[in-house]
Amino acid sequence: MSPQIHELGSFDAEEWLARGVTGWLDAIHEEDRLRVEARFAPHGVDTVPSEIHYRVNVGDGVRYVRDQCRVVRNHAGEPVAIQGIIADITAQQKSHVVRRARALMR
Repeated sequence: MSPQIHELGSFDAEEWLARGVTGWLDAIHEEDRLRVEARFAPHGVDTVPSEIHYRVNVGDGVRYVRDQCRVVRNHAGEPVAIQGIIADITAQQKSHVVRRARALMR
């Protein structure tokens, strides 16, 4: 876990890890939670998406994130971990919303 997780808001790496899967799902914005959970949960790690965008509730509000991940396998081909990057894309998302609003006003 990267210590840079704190850049998403009020989390630090130890707290994020202590939250586990349930805590991670709880942090996802309620309007995105079912969609994200559906992408990860029903089929197991063999179908983990390579990229998904969603919102995360943090201490100072909501952040938009891009979650990129992959399954890590051992020598026997068995899944042993999920490795990935969660990037804050809040600024890009807000810029996109402004551009769309301006286009609609024309």
